[in-house]
Amino acid sequence: MSAILNGVTHLLSSNYGIDPQLMKALDVTGLSFFDSTIVTLRDQANKHFEGTFTASAIKFHLESDGVSGALKWAILSASSVHDNCAFPDIKSLIGRLSIFDLGYFDWPRFKEMKEMGAYFLSRLKSNSTVYIDEIVLGLGKKHLGKRLGDLNFKKSRGDVIEFTTHRKIGKQRVKFRVIGFWNAILKRYHWYVTNLECNAIYIAPLYRLRWQLELLIKSAKQSLNLNQITSENKRIIINLCTAKLIALTISMVIRQIGLLNIIGEQRNSISLQRSAMVLANLSKDFVNYIIDALDGCRKLLRARLKVLLNELYDPNYKKRRSSMQSLIDLAYEVG
Repeated sequence: MSAILNGVTHLLSSNYGIDPQLMKALDVTGLSFFDSTIVTLRDQANKHFEGTFTASAIKFHLESDGVSGALKWAILSASSVHDNCAFPDIKSLIGRLSIFDLGYFDWPRFKEMKEMGAYFLSRLKSNSTVYIDEIVLGLGKKHLGKRLGDLNFKKSRGDVIEFTTHRKIGKQRVKFRVIGFWNAILKRYHWYVTNLECNAIYIAPLYRLRWQLELLIKSAKQSLNLNQITSENKRIIINLCTAKLIALTISMVIRQIGLLNIIGEQRNSISLQRSAMVLANLSKDFVNYIIDALDGCRKLLRARLKVLLNELYDPNYKKRRSSMQSLIDLAYEVG
């Protein structure tokens, strides 16, 4: 099953459709999103998959490509395993920008990524002790040397705030960028930490892209039944989970087929959820093709796929621009 998953993953071109202006602005070779999701199992499976809030549950640790949506890395564990304990070899991330949620927040890992030439972007943990070493944007000199948590921002200061801070990790003093964006609804700043060297204006829109992986997981649960595992046998559970990851990856192949058939802004109207829905509708045809790969099954699968490709496109894409398209537009505006 793992070999099949790797084979299907290789069908996807992670950089296909990547916008050159955006990559030039960010100065990275690609984008990766990291997240995890938990699926509850029967209580009897807790011997192999100990739960955190339930007796037994399995956790999917995932890395997806930020452009194609393809799974780049995945591992299964008991839900009690913390996200920080399941992470790919950093060598595979060199040159790429990895965007994390707070579950992956880890100063030593950030240091290692920085030293190896990998880039990261994460929300700053609210309880992090961060001092202002050097002000870049949006703050007066009186704030130098102060702790971020001691500052009281009652209203927006208008501009993006940026400063550098340091962490003592081992015997080294490591420098990081900290960037703040005002949230008009919550009336407070959202703070991000990164080693990316691009214009600070890209940071918040970049972090919003991580929502794509959330949508990928949501579509896998809703359309591909990722959260329905009824066995308590370890081997069966692992095989079922791997099969669901294969199905999820095939849905990304379908999405890429759609990308190959269109150009322009409509490329960004193909949603991950719609790709999973199309696969769910084609599931029986895929099974028939795999079991009996005759010309008749192949022709039927192709014919149904051709008809359903139109369902990949969001009809409201002109009214509701995607986060990726908004970021690309920003790259061309800023230059």
